[in-house]
Parts: sequence; structure tokens; C-alpha cells
Amino acid sequence: MYFDCDGAFDDLIGYMLLRSAPRVDVIGVGILNGDCWSIASYEALRRIESRLKLKEMPCGICNDETPHSFPKKWRDDSLKFNNLAALRDAQPSGVPPSDATQLMIESLQRASEPVTLLLTGPATVIASVLEKRPESKVKIKQLIMMGGAVREKGNVDVDGTDGSAEWNIYCDPCAFEAVLAAGIPIRMIGLDVTSKLPVDKALLASMEKLGKTSAAARICYELCTMPGLPPIYLWDQAAVLAMLKPELFDFEKTEIVVETKGPSIGRTREVSAGKGRSIEFASGCDADGVLRYFFQILAAP
Repeated sequence: MYFDCDGAFDDLIGYMLLRSAPRVDVIGVGILNGDCWSIASYEALRRIESRLKLKEMPCGICNDETPHSFPKKWRDDSLKFNNLAALRDAQPSGVPPSDATQLMIESLQRASEPVTLLLTGPATVIASVLEKRPESKVKIKQLIMMGGAVREKGNVDVDGTDGSAEWNIYCDPCAFEAVLAAGIPIRMIGLDVTSKLPVDKALLASMEKLGKTSAAARICYELCTMPGLPPIYLWDQAAVLAMLKPELFDFEKTEIVVETKGPSIGRTREVSAGKGRSIEFASGCDADGVLRYFFQILAAP
């Protein structure tokens, strides 16, 4: 599988889950200049690999801005990652990143079998790959993504919008529209299910306790307790866990379109049969089971 993310704290936690889970063959990772400053998140990812004694993964970054940027305050959190106590003394190799679009193209070309793409940010890079190398879609088995809100209210609160969009889609709705048009099988883990997975005091306490024996859990705890974070949920982590153990999630088939203009821009709107693109979306989950599995992976040696 290939991990395409936008470098926020939950993307980094998702990366740790992927690298700690058994029987997962990660062939590359890309970081978009989304809910982060990509070079800062790249350095944090390399520090995490060093801290956890993981082999460095082929990694590319995309410095392009999305059409609608995440708030600067949120993106600036990535500038704090490398000063966290669990990461500041880690010693990455210093190898510079490659270009995210080119790395995805090359990774798909080299793959001996179709690849699962895991997307936890805007679809900007995937859309670029499909535009430059449309033949690449035959090498994509499916897209599992954190994004969208099918029946749940959105989380974008920006002047001129109506609150129906989710941030990853809102950042680059035309890119997601292009991905929909490509016909790749899609599983959407959006706000419909992540709203049921808050990172509350009990969850943080469990992270802190496990962090006494698990370096991954310690990094996870420090990322989730950085000063100034709003109420948070297992957003990108849920997408990773849904890929690893889909039986913990309830998936429904539906058809959607994405709004690309007007006050609902970025909304993933459910439509009647034959009027949109068929996807599977997570409408619910075994929340206790998801949390148990989350901690099981974090506790892995």
C-alpha cells in the first residue's frame, strides 16, 4: 500500500500505526502541503522512524498550495513536532525528500500487483498522478480515504460556506472530483464515523500510561496534547484502522457527487442511484473494538 497524507499530527500517528501493524507492505509515503508545512512534517516523520528504529521509507513532498488552504494556525502545529520531548533528540539521516507526484507514479509503476492507496489529506497529488499518467489507475486496487461527510454535518467554518463540507475535500474539491471520475473503487471514512471516536480524557490517559513502555504511544500522546489543539478525534487514524481491520466498521454503498462551487463547495452530497459515483462509506463502527485495536498496535514492540 501507498500512504498519501497531509502531515498533520493525526497523519503522523497514522504512519506509526501502519509501520507498527503486522503484514502491511508500505511502499512509499507522500506529504502534501495541506494541514502542515510539508518540510516540517517530513522532518518529523524521519525523526519518528529514527526514534522507533524503523527503516526510512521512500518519501516525497508536495509544496504546492491547495485551492483552499487549511488555517495557518493549524498548519503551524507542524512547526512544533520536532521540538516534542519524544522526538527532539532523534537523529534522522538527513536525506532530502523527493517529489510526491513523481514518487507515487514511480511506486505504482514498480509495483508487481495493484496497490491500495490510503489517503488522509486532500486528493491533490492523486489527481495530479491521474492527469499526468492516466494509465496509472490500472495499478490502483482501491482508495481508502479519510474525508467527506455523507450524512453528517461538515466541519468547515469559513465565511461564505454553509458548513456542509469536510476539510480534506474542501481544500481541493476539483481534485476529488477528478478521482471520482477515474472510477477507482473508494472506501470513505469520513465524519459520519470519526465523530464517534473522540480523543477524550480517558483515551489520553490510556495513551500516557502505555507511553511508559511504548515509544510509539509516547509520541502519540505528545502529539495529541500539544498546546492549542481544538477538540480532536481519531480522524486519520480511523482510516488506517479501517484499512487494517475493516470488520470493525459498518460500510454502506451509496452514490455521491462533490460540490465544486457555491456555499456548499466541498460537500460530498448523497444522490439517488444513477446520479453520482458509487462508493462505500463508513456509517458506524465498533468504537470499543477500534480503540482496543488502536492500543494493540501502539503496544507492539
